[in-house]
Amino acid sequence: MSEIKRPLSTHSKSRNTAGFALVISLSLMAFILLLLLTLTTMTKVEQQSSSTLSRTLSAKQNALLGLHIALGELQQSAGADAVATGPISVDSTLSPHADKRYWTAVWANAGSYDSSRNLTSYSPSLQKILVSGDDQSLISDIANSATPDWPILVGSDTVNDPSDRVSAPPVTIESNTNDQGVYAYWISDEASKARIDLYDDLATTRPNDPRRMLVMPRTGTQLMREDTSTDSQVIGTRFPSDELTLSKFLSIDQIDLSPSLKDSFRKAHFHNLSLHSRGVLSDQRRGGLRQDLTWMLKNNALPTGYLYQEPVALLNRTSVPGPAWSLLQDFYDASTALETTGALQPTTMMRQIGNSAGHRNAINPILTQLKLYFNFSFSDPDPGTDGGNLRMHMFPLVVLYNPYNAPLAAADYQFNFQQHNSLASTELLVNVETSSGPMSFGGYKFKDGNNALFDPKPHNGSNDFSGMIFFNARNLSFAPGEVKVLTLADNGEYLGNVNTSLVNALEPRQYNGNELVEDFNDFKSAYLEFQDTLPDGTTPNFYEFQLVNSGYLRFKMRLIETTGESYFNNYDGIGYSAGTNPTSALAEQGENLVIFPKAGFSYKVDVDSIRYLANYNLRGSYVVQTGYDTDPNIPPRLFRGAYGLGDFTTDHVANTGSAYFGIDHTSAAQNRVTLFEIPDDPNDFISIGQFQHIDLSVRPMNQSSGYDQTDPNAPSYTLGNSNGNPSVLRTQTYYNDSTQFWYSFKTAFDTAYRANEAIWDGYFLSTLDLNTNESNLNPGNHRFELLPPIDQIPTTPYGAAENMLILGAFNVNSNSVEAWRALLGGLQEYTLTKIDNSQQSDLDYLFARLTKPYGDAINDDDITDPSNSHVWNGVRELTESDIIALADAIVDEVEARGPFLSLADFINRDLVATGGPNEAHAVAGALQSAINTVNLNANLNGPAITLPPESSNYPEPTFYYGNIYDSAPANITQADLLTPIAPILSARSDTFVIRSYGKAVNPLNEESNSQAWLEAVVQRCPDKVDPSESIETAAVSTNFGRQFRILSLQWIDPQI
Repeated sequence: MSEIKRPLSTHSKSRNTAGFALVISLSLMAFILLLLLTLTTMTKVEQQSSSTLSRTLSAKQNALLGLHIALGELQQSAGADAVATGPISVDSTLSPHADKRYWTAVWANAGSYDSSRNLTSYSPSLQKILVSGDDQSLISDIANSATPDWPILVGSDTVNDPSDRVSAPPVTIESNTNDQGVYAYWISDEASKARIDLYDDLATTRPNDPRRMLVMPRTGTQLMREDTSTDSQVIGTRFPSDELTLSKFLSIDQIDLSPSLKDSFRKAHFHNLSLHSRGVLSDQRRGGLRQDLTWMLKNNALPTGYLYQEPVALLNRTSVPGPAWSLLQDFYDASTALETTGALQPTTMMRQIGNSAGHRNAINPILTQLKLYFNFSFSDPDPGTDGGNLRMHMFPLVVLYNPYNAPLAAADYQFNFQQHNSLASTELLVNVETSSGPMSFGGYKFKDGNNALFDPKPHNGSNDFSGMIFFNARNLSFAPGEVKVLTLADNGEYLGNVNTSLVNALEPRQYNGNELVEDFNDFKSAYLEFQDTLPDGTTPNFYEFQLVNSGYLRFKMRLIETTGESYFNNYDGIGYSAGTNPTSALAEQGENLVIFPKAGFSYKVDVDSIRYLANYNLRGSYVVQTGYDTDPNIPPRLFRGAYGLGDFTTDHVANTGSAYFGIDHTSAAQNRVTLFEIPDDPNDFISIGQFQHIDLSVRPMNQSSGYDQTDPNAPSYTLGNSNGNPSVLRTQTYYNDSTQFWYSFKTAFDTAYRANEAIWDGYFLSTLDLNTNESNLNPGNHRFELLPPIDQIPTTPYGAAENMLILGAFNVNSNSVEAWRALLGGLQEYTLTKIDNSQQSDLDYLFARLTKPYGDAINDDDITDPSNSHVWNGVRELTESDIIALADAIVDEVEARGPFLSLADFINRDLVATGGPNEAHAVAGALQSAINTVNLNANLNGPAITLPPESSNYPEPTFYYGNIYDSAPANITQADLLTPIAPILSARSDTFVIRSYGKAVNPLNEESNSQAWLEAVVQRCPDKVDPSESIETAAVSTNFGRQFRILSLQWIDPQI
């Protein structure tokens, strides 16, 4: 075997080549090692990246899990109709810590619904706090601060102020594997914020369109502060009324792009602004969808029966009805007729007992003043026969007033001075001093059955309906708000049914004479010539006369062509407070004498010492004393009466017959006063607030009378208002204070409270034409949007609510001052068209009771005197400072009274007793209380009432007080404030933003290096979760109610 030998020696060149090879070999080995290390590192990085991605996906999955749990909780707690939502801080019973004030809560009503009375009792019951965590722990810990390590869901990228940040308790996700995680979520009530992206598309094209005034067209962003610091200024004119940019934004982050807003605005107002809020037209009081009054009125398909009633006996009545639904139809029909004729047709009221169909509102002039004066003379003697017949001269004066902002068409009226049917008769006694000595004439009883002086007729059982004195006025028309004085056209014999055994009468059965005309004449009279005479040759020197039982005179007004008891009004107690002392005067004798009124009855609306609009009803048809008026010598409280001497005159406009009303009955007042409105186009019914002009009062009558009346002791404006009634206990809505007789009535409804309960939550005005589809949808309320796809809205009362949402719905449980500012400040640069078609332009913040007034829009910076004519025939414009102060006061009321469980609950006063911390809540509703707190009407509502009521027996005498001119047209009321905002109000949200957080946790060291946040917008829709349920009714088979749907979802920055 050959042996490999090593060489004994080498050459030097050969040694250098071998060294280089060694270096190469070592370098290759190092490269291979580096490659191996690199491959190992890459493998490790890839493994770490894969692990990180896995944890990121886990974090997102956990966030998605939080979203689904949040959505499920939201569906279960807020899917039903009859729940309320809002910031938890409006529930004063919980006292949440400031860290948790932006948490959202859900409340149900633990009270009950009484179907026989259509009345709900309210008691909030907390159902759910819409954040992650254990329900019991959330409630028990609500007053404590948030834990610092809770996940932040609203952070520094969303809000500027650290106190505006929101965190929520984390929930650990337990798993059978080694994977662990955490989620947390917070749900924002979007309707508690102002929707900022609305655009008033009529502002430039139709600035005088009344739809802009009847439903708030946009959000008043200009009234919000630049930021939320106390001394921050409002945005003002930098945000123009025709700002269009915001209407194009899709997310709240894009607000930063607005050229009108500072970059800091979004962060300052995250909790005050929304781009998403929409509302379902559902009934929060009873559940189900709201019914469409527009469709029902156009189809004469309103509910039958009454808005409410009291199922208790009252004397010979088995129950006490409220107003009939048919009154709303009649009001709508009057608008339809007005559109055609251009004038309101005088119509007598009709409210048949036991039949709610076809009830009519009276449309007629109302009485403001009434006088009936007397004087006496003797006719020329008939020589050789007598010394002259005694004559009684009657001087009637009637002041009538058209309270509407539309003309009253010409009509023929009859005026009756009538004796009380069951009380003693007025008796005339006349004593005359003559040349032959004293003589007495008398025993002339105004009523006495067949022996009555006036209108003799037989007794009707115990009733005596004789004693009527008739006067007439023909072809009498009224301009809007016009006040007219009527007196006799000529001197002459009284032409009426008289007792011919006592009186010489040419036409004793003539009812059509005794004409009153539009003028003031104090020397024209209608006389009765008695058959009693002076002895032949006797000369009268002076006389005195006396009216015994003078206070038992009534006045009635009717249309001449009507028959039966179809009177507009019955005014009782004329002549109460009449003195019994005789009246003396020189006796005149002869024909064609100029005789002036000497003494008689005076009766007029009390405009000096009562709240004659806020507590009383000028259109009340049965003006009589109540059971609380214990003094038989005073007239019904709405009027003042006296028996006067030489007080026949009344101020009037020379040569026109126009008189005055409002602040007074003199020329210090106004000759145009517009109080009520019937729209001159039925398509202009936009807001339920417009129904405040219907007289919904009820004065139940004896069953045998056949007809109920309207009540003068109810407020002039009911629906939408809520002020305590002196005749109803503060804890009740109906009160019977032991009424014993129909003529001594001590029973009353809180009419406004009960009407608000009956209408606001269950009904709305869609303002749609019949058979509307998406291609021609043009609702008068531009805050409605159609739910696609739709070919045609079903023609049923529920059809519109099934297919529409409210754009920018607003939750009355909001305690955001900025959001309330924006809500109230949505109308700018409005052009007001007045009755004469003149216009007033550039009006802001108009809350007008009348869409077409006679006078101007005024604000309390311009007018400080309640005698100004525009206070009585104009409308009210608020100032910027008014809105700012009002928003603060409203939030104070919301936080003191909330949460509200329905719109009616928000609108109405609270039924609470005296002595508790909330006793003031029984005086008025939340909005009215806010109005009162900031004294919005301080310059315009006149002096405070200081004189106590005539009777101290009222159940709630404190409700009697206030200011005399409360509810005058330019004195803003709760109903005025509600009218433009009511179509978009609710006591809940149907749109929510869910922010969910997810975290993946390392099971070995419980550390997290992966987190995720997402935001989803969810919307409740009319469709039910259970498709087998009827869409228009409340949920019955499940607790889930209507569907929530996710509208958008996005992952958001860790800085949130």
